[in-house]
Amino acid sequence: MKKLFAVLAASLLLFATACATVQPSPPPPSVTPSAEPSELSPLEFPPEEMLLTNISAGEVIAVHETIEVGAGKAEAIELETAGFEDISLYIAQTGIIGSVRVYAPSGELFDEFGYRAPDESYKLSDAALGTWKFEFVPLSSDEVVEIIQRSGGADEDISTERIRAAQQASVRAVLTTRPSPISVAAQINTNYPMELFALIGGETGVTVRENGSAINLAEPLSEGLHELTVTRLIGQAESAETRTQVLIDTVAPTITYLMESFETTAHGLLLSVEFSSDVVEIYLDGEKYISTDWCGSRSSTTLRLAAQRLRLQ
Repeated sequence: MKKLFAVLAASLLLFATACATVQPSPPPPSVTPSAEPSELSPLEFPPEEMLLTNISAGEVIAVHETIEVGAGKAEAIELETAGFEDISLYIAQTGIIGSVRVYAPSGELFDEFGYRAPDESYKLSDAALGTWKFEFVPLSSDEVVEIIQRSGGADEDISTERIRAAQQASVRAVLTTRPSPISVAAQINTNYPMELFALIGGETGVTVRENGSAINLAEPLSEGLHELTVTRLIGQAESAETRTQVLIDTVAPTITYLMESFETTAHGLLLSVEFSSDVVEIYLDGEKYISTDWCGSRSSTTLRLAAQRLRLQ
């Protein structure tokens, strides 16, 4: 019977697959909350140079306007993007505004936020294709009354004239754009030399460099480890760098029987095998038998083959 089990075990098709790296999902658009002023004391413009100094390196000024808002009078600025761009809004104001509403190209309200300091930008990552609108909304009458009361003001301090005066504000707005960074895993292990093209070949304006020189995505990567930097170029503007390592390994994993004879039990067969360190999955007769996270940490195991997997002929 042992000999029969040995013959059957040797006839099983046994193979393994190597480790793979899962590509992470791009992160959602980032929004940072900000505090609101608690008093109606005037807020004054900072010097022009100070506002522009806050703009990060690599950003390109697309819109630079001064907007006047008042009672029942909201004003907006628009920015059209071709997609694959990050948008930043820097504002400075004289007076107080109620909120800034951000509308997506679809016309739907995307976000709304209140007071924001001149050195604290509002960032919209990987903005969708189309025209984005930023609407500056004055304080409502109720908001003015609430601020006066919260600041200790008496009812006699509240008048129509004071409410209208508090609703007047000037806003200096600067909109900047910068190409969005490419999203690539920090480490890619693959046996497919065109893996990088499969991941980012369809992205807009992609430049991949190795040792400072651009490489051709349409050509397969050579065997071995590649240290790469990936950027996006739109016009004359370039995104921040994304660094990645790509290991091309086209050598198939190996698996070897460790026993010349096989131990049998009432429930089946015990088969000891040895495999290369990059094995993460083992298949028997085309069906996945083992799938673990031991990749790179083990080199042998014992397979327990159930009796019903062995076909007697």
